[in-house]
Amino acid sequence: MTELSLPNVSVASSGGEYFQVSFEAKKDSEEMEDSEGAYFLIQRQFESHDGGRVYVESHEQMLCGHYKIRNAELGRDVFRLEIICQPLETVQIRFQAGSTRYNELKAVLKTMIPSIALDIE
Repeated sequence: MTELSLPNVSVASSGGEYFQVSFEAKKDSEEMEDSEGAYFLIQRQFESHDGGRVYVESHEQMLCGHYKIRNAELGRDVFRLEIICQPLETVQIRFQAGSTRYNELKAVLKTMIPSIALDIE
């Protein structure tokens, strides 16, 4: 399992066809050296058939590519997902989000990840 602590969350969508969630380390100058470049990004597009796969990108090179999600869980401060790759990889991300941002995150993840795979606590 890969465990990441990436407090900053951003959520984006465009035209109802493109969706993105990004988790990043804080950009404070005091913390920049220790966490510079740490991130986890998940994207999905609905413009053309994608086979149910999402695009994942991270500072961890092994976590980059187009994958299906076997299972995902969203809690108030943690997002856990199982990426179908060889071997199967579980990623757990600790984050911080106010109520508004958390609700945005929840809505976008519901759109991006099939309901059969997503569990929201």
